[in-house]
Amino acid sequence: MRKRILLTIATMLLTAGNITANAADSIILWRANGEKITINIGERPKLTFVKGEVIITTAKGSVAYPAQELQRCTYESTADGIEGTTASKMPTLTMDGNSVTITGLPSASQVAVYSVNGLQLGLMQANSSGKATVSTTSMQEGVYIIKTAAGNFKIRKP
Repeated sequence: MRKRILLTIATMLLTAGNITANAADSIILWRANGEKITINIGERPKLTFVKGEVIITTAKGSVAYPAQELQRCTYESTADGIEGTTASKMPTLTMDGNSVTITGLPSASQVAVYSVNGLQLGLMQANSSGKATVSTTSMQEGVYIIKTAAGNFKIRKP
């Protein structure tokens, strides 16, 4: 059982080195006496096993715990999967009967229109305020892809 807990701890710490962690992301080690040991992943901890002890080293120093006292290991995170995304950075698309308007684009960025077969049907630039308008009057009924620097859209012209 202890070996499995220690293997889980090692796996979590090794994986943590390959992800971008929030300040609140941490690994919790639970001791047999009920003590909770919190290891902040942002401190990039290193884990070693020496003579029955688990040694955790961070930039702040090292600490050792007897391996037989560790009962379980848990992970705590405040990640919601959408860090770094804000509504102001997301482009918006509106459609009327004759055109599609995209706002919130980078100034002078390219906007390309494709058929579902991958054929490029048009190429234009967003204006200085980040707005681009795609005329749909000459498009046949069907599905089209609009690619922008800030995101892609799939539209259907009825």
